[in-house]
Amino acid sequence: MSKKLRVDVWGHSELEAGFETKPAIPYQVETPASDDTGITYTRYLNRAVTCIHRTTVSNSGGRQTIVCDVAYGAWADRATLTYEAPEKFPKTVDFEEA
Repeated sequence: MSKKLRVDVWGHSELEAGFETKPAIPYQVETPASDDTGITYTRYLNRAVTCIHRTTVSNSGGRQTIVCDVAYGAWADRATLTYEAPEKFPKTVDFEEA
């Protein structure tokens, strides 16, 4: 069952004691297999639906650029979610209760 709640950038709802408190370590990190560029996905909470951090690394002209953004959604859908700047959080979402 879901309800409208604000979630922080880590995936905690406003009703949880950890709201706006970064977990000490990520729960899961998925990185590119073969090189130093690409996309890394990170989730800090062991939930099927949570905030997912996407880190994109690219190389151009001898410089490396790293962009970090966040989406709220299903971990299984991480590659197709709409990501935005972390400054957009906390935000109101359809929060999936654990």
